[in-house]
Amino acid sequence: MKKILVTLSILSLYGCSTLSVDTNLGRHVDRAIRASVVEEFSHSEIFSMNARALGPVETDYCQLNISEPMPSKKSLHKTLKAETQFLGGNAIVYDECKTSTGYFDCKKYVRCRAIAYLVSYP
Repeated sequence: MKKILVTLSILSLYGCSTLSVDTNLGRHVDRAIRASVVEEFSHSEIFSMNARALGPVETDYCQLNISEPMPSKKSLHKTLKAETQFLGGNAIVYDECKTSTGYFDCKKYVRCRAIAYLVSYP
């Protein structure tokens, strides 16, 4: 009886060793970490710094159902900061966030744009 229990325990552990759980938590944590290392600047501030433009970054959201909540501006900016870091940048200058209606099947549509920069500090 003891051998059977030991064998079943080993087989159970082996079966669980290949178990994997897939969530989107890693994606949210990755976005938060990337965004945390990017600093926000105004156009005038960035021009007075030793900065190189890496290019534009943008994000958008389409609200298909009026009962769905729209993402906050803070959330959209966090996505832009994560994109900036993904490009190798450490600074961002926000351009605009525009909201519109009647964009394809969207009840509301928002698009935010910014410029990613790499600032070299002395």
